[in-house]
Amino acid sequence: MSQIQEFYNDRSIFITGGTGFMGKILLEKLVRSLPKLKNIYLLIRPKKGKKIQERLDEFFKLEIFNPLREKNPFFGKKIIPLSGDVRKLGLGLSDEDRETLIKEVSIVIHAAATTKFDEPLKVAVPINVNSVLEIIKLCRELKKLKVAVYVSTAFIRDNSCAIEEKIYPLPMTHEEVNNTIEIINRRKLSKRDEEQFTRLLLGNCPNTYIFTKSIAEGILNEKARDLPFFVFRFPIASATYKEPVTGWVDTIQGFNQLMMGLGLGVIRTLLCPDKTEVMYMVPADFACNALIASIWDTENGRIRFYKIYKKGVKFFKSTEFFSMGTWTFENKRIELLWEKLSNEDKELFPFDMKNIVWSDVILEYWKGVLKYILKDDFTPENRRQAKRRYYFLLLLHRTIQTLFAAFLFWFLWKLF
Repeated sequence: MSQIQEFYNDRSIFITGGTGFMGKILLEKLVRSLPKLKNIYLLIRPKKGKKIQERLDEFFKLEIFNPLREKNPFFGKKIIPLSGDVRKLGLGLSDEDRETLIKEVSIVIHAAATTKFDEPLKVAVPINVNSVLEIIKLCRELKKLKVAVYVSTAFIRDNSCAIEEKIYPLPMTHEEVNNTIEIINRRKLSKRDEEQFTRLLLGNCPNTYIFTKSIAEGILNEKARDLPFFVFRFPIASATYKEPVTGWVDTIQGFNQLMMGLGLGVIRTLLCPDKTEVMYMVPADFACNALIASIWDTENGRIRFYKIYKKGVKFFKSTEFFSMGTWTFENKRIELLWEKLSNEDKELFPFDMKNIVWSDVILEYWKGVLKYILKDDFTPENRRQAKRRYYFLLLLHRTIQTLFAAFLFWFLWKLF
């Protein structure tokens, strides 16, 4: 086995957020590439009348698990679902399940989060902030704890200066933000008033996602410095680039909406800085590989903190902070980590982005959105329809521009 595979030998992992987009990719990679891993305990909640095992069985039918299923039809035996909810005290775990984690788990990955940029605070805080306190409490009880990781975001603050590999001061304590939510609930504010109040509360922070993530990082820095925690940051995750299948994506959210619009031929423009050559994006499989390698590296004591109007209008407003900003991210530690890996581990867990062909990444991302979200079989006829939509909208746009210019000329002629 490689060094990383050897590290995970006979160890058990507890994961929150394993049912999300990144969580599924991480789950598949852990099972497929770490054959001696003992168990993965997955926090999952009943949803829409479905029990946790039913939900898990549905996930295993996704195309992303096909390569693993062909290699090992019984891979699901290592993944043990535990009923719970990160929004609840004690993560909603039963006493029996909590005792199992205390005895067995040595690695914790806290990836659960709501990633909607404009989520109301009363929804975002319990998931993105309060859950971190519950994870810290659990980690203090784990008898075999070696490493715990909090999955954060590279956009941890605005782009007014470089984002370094460090924890930044809290914008607000968790007590203050929870008291604020109590005030909102008590006063029964209208949706509009609540949005205005939230905007004042955020200040320079662009949205509730960044706001709650920065509070969560600050909580770890204040309350878990004696625990083997590290923070893992990455920017926007695109579809998978190489494994287990190219272009896999399953959520209609964020920039996936843009790729859908491009694929259907109904979006022709993107809000971004003029002549930009920078894209703050990473293939999802590369991010998961870097996370797995970072856990190995942290245990070896080399790294303490690794930091890594309508629907269309709403989308552009919610993503403007990410598409229009220009950042400088410090990433020396991830580069050093790559150099530390053996050639075997570099093959097993690739995440070096220096040699990525970005035109291929975007093409596979676009095709993946069409295939896995829109269920488009990418036939020549569908492509022709998308092109027809695109050119129709282009013609409409140019026609409106011409009519407006003609009206303006006529108006000025009459005026003067």
